[in-house]
Amino acid sequence: MGGRPGFAKPSGALASNSRFRIRVMRVLLFEDTPALRTRMAQAMRDWGWKVRSYENLGEADFRDSPDAVVTDRFLLDGDAVAAIPKWRAKGFEGPIVMMTGQADIEAAVAAMRAGADDFVAKPVAPEEIRQRVESLLGARQSGSEKQESKRTEEGVWEAPLAKMAYQQLCQLAPLPVPVLLQGPTGSGKEVASRILHQRSGRNGPLVAINCAAMPEALLESELFGHRKGAFTGAERDSIGLIGEAAGGTLLLDEIGEMPLALQAKLLRVLEDGTYRPVGGGGERQADVRWVLATHRDLQEGAVEGRFRQDLYFRIASFPVRLPPLRDRLVDLPILARHLLQQAAQRFARPAPPLEEGVLAALNHYDWPGNVRELRNVMERLVVMTPPNTAPDPVMLGIPLPDPRSPAIRVGGLKAAEQEAERQAIQAALDRAGGNKAEAARVLGIGYKTLFNKMKQLGMR
Repeated sequence: MGGRPGFAKPSGALASNSRFRIRVMRVLLFEDTPALRTRMAQAMRDWGWKVRSYENLGEADFRDSPDAVVTDRFLLDGDAVAAIPKWRAKGFEGPIVMMTGQADIEAAVAAMRAGADDFVAKPVAPEEIRQRVESLLGARQSGSEKQESKRTEEGVWEAPLAKMAYQQLCQLAPLPVPVLLQGPTGSGKEVASRILHQRSGRNGPLVAINCAAMPEALLESELFGHRKGAFTGAERDSIGLIGEAAGGTLLLDEIGEMPLALQAKLLRVLEDGTYRPVGGGGERQADVRWVLATHRDLQEGAVEGRFRQDLYFRIASFPVRLPPLRDRLVDLPILARHLLQQAAQRFARPAPPLEEGVLAALNHYDWPGNVRELRNVMERLVVMTPPNTAPDPVMLGIPLPDPRSPAIRVGGLKAAEQEAERQAIQAALDRAGGNKAEAARVLGIGYKTLFNKMKQLGMR
């Protein structure tokens, strides 16, 4: 194995990339010829890279999340073509450059099919390796920035029930209709409202107000605006949030908490698009896209007199149900890693790896606080985990699974994921009245896929 990595100021393409000014690049080098391994490793250190070099494939250590791998094809203990798929299966997504003395198309095709990103024939100068690695990293960085931007903007919606909600949001976004977002606290209603706004084609701002956060008189003034002198402290005219959101979207969060008297005024705006500010004055025209959100059962509230029935019927035509996190466990690993990266950027600390023990604990928990609670847990993990250390599940600060639990003892994370799939399929079947074709449509998958999945899960 090579000597202790050295450090130097990065240069070239990596020096111009802000990502690599912050963190020294880490590379794994596999080469069984001692002289070539030593020369290549020293060149990498001279570039400011941190390199670990090996003569055997079995010595590979990916715990420090390397950025790239440079490997000879044939090493003392085997063929790298067979090792690369195993590295990918472990979660390594960085570029892999393969060197080989077999400069033929068949060897190149074998390398690429195995998962290598580039193929170079020996003899090769270290500088050429550098150019190829930097080029691949630059391309991946550009693509990952676009993907991360979209994910940051729209969240993670891979679980069947979540995917169905996302598809509904995309369908409703360009339509000039009010949308009612229903789901437990912390289930992502703000993210959903951003999707509706950003895909609406409207150029105005997204403005939000929590209807449970202020008393009735203040809420009316905030929403509709007021004239100077309308009440004590009204020292100037205010256009209100409806005016601020002109040309854009207005989110009324916790609409179920709005007082009944104010609900009547809101209904008028929704019906004819006009309103009057507090303190009088002429009618004003509302030019907003209405998004309303609640964690309550508004239909039940309407029956019991806690919510106006006429307002409920007006806003309930296009409901979107956002599932709690416990019903979208398929999303949990992706969502957890996404929130972990966000927390790492926020606190300028490295993101610790989420290993199976941590993921199993996350998957076992019931998540009463939903995505908001998961975000808090990921922030705690980033802050409390020492650098270059895999976090202990105890650091999550949530109840841990009993090791005697059947799901943990028998199948670990895989068993929990299968249970989540079983629940999602059953929920779709219940909604479709047992019709498998309709359930497949609800889940966004083909009928044959649903049939095979049910057979795999032992469902009839």
